[in-house]
Amino acid sequence: MKRLGVLTLGIVVMLLLSVVLACASVDKISNGLQVREGNQKIRVVVHLKESSNLNQKGIFSSSGPIISSERINYKDKNNIFVSLTKQEIEQLAKAENVESVAEEKRYQILLQDSVPQINATNSWSLQVSSLNLTGSGQTICIIDTGVNYSHLDLGGCFGNNNENSSCKIIGGWDYCADDFDCTSEDNNPMDVEGHGTHVAGIAAANGSIFGVSPSSKIIMIKAGNATGAFWDSELKKSIDWCVNNASKFNISVISMSLGGGLYGSYCDEYSDGDNNPPGEGDWIDLVSSINAAIAKNISVIAASGNDNSPAYIASPACIQNVTPVGNIQKDDTFYVGFSRNFMVKLLAPGVNINSTIISGEYSGDSWTGTSMSTPHVAGAITIIHQFLKARGRTMTPSQIEDLLFNTGKKIAEPLNASQNFSRIDVYSALLSLDDISPTVELISPADNLADTTANQTFICNASDWQLENLTLNVWNSSELYYNGTESISGKTNQSEFNLTGMPAGDYFWNCFASDEIGNSNFYESNFSLTIGGINLDLSSPENNTNTNISERNFICNATSSNDRELKNLSFFIFENGILLENSSVNISGTVNSSTFLYNLTNEGNYTWGCETYSNESDYSAKNYTMSYEKTETIIAAETIVPRTSGGGSGGGVTPVITLSDQQLSLGVSKKISVGQRTNIQINNQNHSIQLNKIFNDSINLTIRSEPISFVMSMGEERKLNLTSAEYYDLYIKVESVAKSSVNITFRKIAEVISPQGIVNYNNQTNSTDKGKRYDILTSEKDTSGLNKSAILGGLIVFLGVGLILFSFLRKYKKKRPKKKYPLRRTKK
Repeated sequence: MKRLGVLTLGIVVMLLLSVVLACASVDKISNGLQVREGNQKIRVVVHLKESSNLNQKGIFSSSGPIISSERINYKDKNNIFVSLTKQEIEQLAKAENVESVAEEKRYQILLQDSVPQINATNSWSLQVSSLNLTGSGQTICIIDTGVNYSHLDLGGCFGNNNENSSCKIIGGWDYCADDFDCTSEDNNPMDVEGHGTHVAGIAAANGSIFGVSPSSKIIMIKAGNATGAFWDSELKKSIDWCVNNASKFNISVISMSLGGGLYGSYCDEYSDGDNNPPGEGDWIDLVSSINAAIAKNISVIAASGNDNSPAYIASPACIQNVTPVGNIQKDDTFYVGFSRNFMVKLLAPGVNINSTIISGEYSGDSWTGTSMSTPHVAGAITIIHQFLKARGRTMTPSQIEDLLFNTGKKIAEPLNASQNFSRIDVYSALLSLDDISPTVELISPADNLADTTANQTFICNASDWQLENLTLNVWNSSELYYNGTESISGKTNQSEFNLTGMPAGDYFWNCFASDEIGNSNFYESNFSLTIGGINLDLSSPENNTNTNISERNFICNATSSNDRELKNLSFFIFENGILLENSSVNISGTVNSSTFLYNLTNEGNYTWGCETYSNESDYSAKNYTMSYEKTETIIAAETIVPRTSGGGSGGGVTPVITLSDQQLSLGVSKKISVGQRTNIQINNQNHSIQLNKIFNDSINLTIRSEPISFVMSMGEERKLNLTSAEYYDLYIKVESVAKSSVNITFRKIAEVISPQGIVNYNNQTNSTDKGKRYDILTSEKDTSGLNKSAILGGLIVFLGVGLILFSFLRKYKKKRPKKKYPLRRTKK
């Protein structure tokens, strides 16, 4: 008994020790590591405590196995990348020098990778007719197993074959309602298998992920049943439906990610139904249906198959006027399943593609096959058609196939050097079609500028898809004075040309931009420039000034080039076209500023200005307008608001301005000082507007009865809805801003507010957000306070129970037969 007790105690101690050691080793293994059973290996990264624990023999420890250097895939500082079995991982985790073991990070091709791979994302930034090239206005007719049109990235709705519908899945037809007999037809192409939804997302998804042609519409013809089978009769009817409805829905491409058999040069010969290929029954006539599509300039795209055949591809891809598509991996190397031979020219990504799935999310297990490559090409063709339509051009399906082949990345057949393929490049294809001339803007100096400075900086802007150079041309009165070119690149460019020592005289100038394909353009008209002579500037008061100060100083500034001198300067002022004053002073030198004092007597509008001459009889003149309004009578019933302007000292009061209904209806401009109130009545409601503060070129206003405060800049216009949620009733505009006063125009209006245009007074727009949908993924922090050992113990218990259940279920689990779609896609 005593020995039994000791033995029992020893067993308990050993069990406790093993649990402690197990916990210590398990703690080193990442929770995300999916350890496999038996001798299956998994790629892991082993992080060592010290790099010295690694020598030429590998990883070693007194309590763990030696991982020989031959087995190590890669070394990086203290990290070792190696493939290990479950048993090796557990033993290695016990070694003192091992800090952690985690699964090596793995990457796979997703739709987000495959669309940039064919350079479709770069094409979206190109514009023609003010629209980005995203497939807008084009429709892809997809023949497949249907589509989950409720998927948010596929529009979330079905257009019921209404060509004016805003749904992405604008319509379609179901030729295979019954899974096997397909005798009942209807207009509801809801997916029955999942393949069609996945293909549709690759072509044109638009939401959390983006397909190749995100703005294109889709017609889905459901011709495949729940087993993934497509039959001749349904396929022919499907193609005919796309062709017969092409004009209604603007269908530019038919996409078929399907196929059957392996055929070579006899594919066309036997596809007319007159004869039988070896081992085949009578074929239905698909050739005439495909030719009808080609006659309407509709490209027909089909998957070439996944049988790795050097001489044959699937039907209908083998038919002469069909464009067959093969697949390529992310690194532009061949995938083993691709049937690569002389019948295939175009390749597109088709390995491990993530896209929309029938459940409404995205595929956790990505799909592989020429089925995935086909919609990449179909989406590319819709973008090309959008460009061609906008430019009034057309290309046949054969020409588009050649275009994609000639502009794509060339891929050589490793087993046959004479055989070349082309991985499509949408952006390069569009650049080769570019017939749009660059846009040119002349920035500086301003048109009609007269400047005494002999040194000038000329600035031009150019924009295009592929800029190459920009040229400045400057002409004097008789010949080309300057011609200079700068090499540029990209889509937009601003270039400066510095010219020094320009002789006095009159010039014209313009800029000329060229792109890489030879398109070029000037600005629409030349700018003029005068160098030398004299210039005149009116510095005070500013143009369009409104004032209530009668006695004003008018300041004129004159300059001349160094080769001449100023002679005299004249001031003039008109009221309603009548000359009130014209006085002159003799001046000299090359720079002069003269002040003229004039007393305004009548309220109204004035025109004033100066003119000057040089000793070489050069002449320059300039004039401004202004208005004068005397201080209004103070209304006794109103409270006088003290002046709070920062310009000047002393007391004084600022009268309240009251605008009549007639003034508001006609529109009236008033000078308002800081702190001054303006009373108005809109639709029998009384309101007041007060100027609170003046900034450099903007003001702050408050409107009452309910206080509304906002800032407006000089020249800014605003419409307010003070009395109605449906109508704007007051228009205001800041005409000018002075140091202590502003001139504001008020006008009563009655303008209906559009639902998208209702404006708050904080200058924000109330509208429903109809943009892209974004999901914010967050993880909650663990605040339970449970210690690490307790969590580890729970995980061990959970793992033990899970392994027992897994073993039990595995023992009795019945294996389901695997579906095989060798000509469409394989799941990985």
